[in-house]
Amino acid sequence: MSETPIIEIDKPTFARALGPVEGTCIVIGTVIGSGIFLVPASVARDAGSWGFGTILLIWVVCGLLSLAGALSYAELSAMFPRAGGQYVYLREAYGSLWAFLFGWMEFWVARAGSVAALAVAFAHYAGVFTHQDGDWGVRWTAFIMIFSLTVVNYLGVRWGGTVQVLFTATKVAALGALIVCAFALPGGDTRNWQPWFSSGAGGLAGLPMVIGTVMIAVLWAYDGWANGAAVSEEMKQPQRDVPRALFFGTSIIMALYLLANLAYHFTLPMSQINGNERVAGAVAERLFGGVGGGLVSAAVMISTFGATNGLMLTGPRIFYAMSRDGVFFQEMGELHSRFRTPHWAILFQGLWAGLLVLVPFNDLLNSLFHWHLDTPLYDQLFTFVIFPSWAFYGMTVAGVLVMRRTRPQLARPYRAWGYPAVPVLFIFTALAFVAHTLVHQPMESMAGLGIIALGLPAYAGWNRGRKNT
Repeated sequence: MSETPIIEIDKPTFARALGPVEGTCIVIGTVIGSGIFLVPASVARDAGSWGFGTILLIWVVCGLLSLAGALSYAELSAMFPRAGGQYVYLREAYGSLWAFLFGWMEFWVARAGSVAALAVAFAHYAGVFTHQDGDWGVRWTAFIMIFSLTVVNYLGVRWGGTVQVLFTATKVAALGALIVCAFALPGGDTRNWQPWFSSGAGGLAGLPMVIGTVMIAVLWAYDGWANGAAVSEEMKQPQRDVPRALFFGTSIIMALYLLANLAYHFTLPMSQINGNERVAGAVAERLFGGVGGGLVSAAVMISTFGATNGLMLTGPRIFYAMSRDGVFFQEMGELHSRFRTPHWAILFQGLWAGLLVLVPFNDLLNSLFHWHLDTPLYDQLFTFVIFPSWAFYGMTVAGVLVMRRTRPQLARPYRAWGYPAVPVLFIFTALAFVAHTLVHQPMESMAGLGIIALGLPAYAGWNRGRKNT
């Protein structure tokens, strides 16, 4: 049974200020961050010996899987056009406990961790222009960026939506210009795409394990498409525009990623892409000379800034929905009387993400437990996000099957294309992805599970208070 959310009619309501353009830009702008500039190097390193066709196939498969997830979310978003997106879908399919655990994980791990990771990536590239060297210079630059976007989104969804459209358009134009120049300017060679397929360094028997490892990085580059559903309550026509934003946004991302990989490998041979964390910069330097590195650094800054804004725009709507149901901090369920934003949720999110970039967790853990951790800050934040996020992705898409069976009477303005094959394919992929991460990143995975488990007593306390009320 669905649990009726707590709504107070005398309180301010959300402003329906977002249209299909803003919705599509939230999807595109949240997904395209630093991944397409960084991930191709690790893909070439791990899968390059199996040929460029194998690399391209992995990007196609991960894009289609992301599209399968987006099409499934589209059905749910049309059924429940409410603020909070995935939180609402989990509540309707499985009850408030699982929805709460998702929101708990989002607040403490996935949302703030992703915001912090992108802010750190932004700060690293900003160092090219500010000459801020050292760990603390990166940390403070990232903190200032998070603070600035907290203020923007506090002042109203129109401000956040405008920033999202502006930076998404700029980043798509910049990436598109790099792709066009790679093919239009001299220096590229189709022979760089050869061999198309090969038996690989370890033989074909080792290919499945390699694909599983590479897909973790590629799916991270595609991650974020679900955020388009979180702002449903602020869309002018959510039952029509949210499914369209999810579909068109994810399709455009997939096309851009495939073209970018074709351009990178057309410009540079595999040996110069393999493990080169500045692959986009190397392509730009080949095309434009010494200024190319600066141009790509600026493009990455624009891209990560827009992606961070998308995350900070959508995340507080999840925490607002939790509070509205009486299972999170009461203040987060308040809308600002003037700006009509969940202002306390925005402030708490910004504060926690800011602390993640300022607190040197490696030094803290080393001193407390005598560990010897030297993992880079970006990687620390990244690894804690992957495992729990994909576990809840799989559960949410499975909710499409659950509610087709348990609640067939509900109106479905949009029905998932390819049902049930498309949702089932996504669910099995999510299970495999979670299992692979658990095996190959056990410490990070168990830490993510531990944080989710801590939500159980917290839920019990809030739920008891809700029942008493």
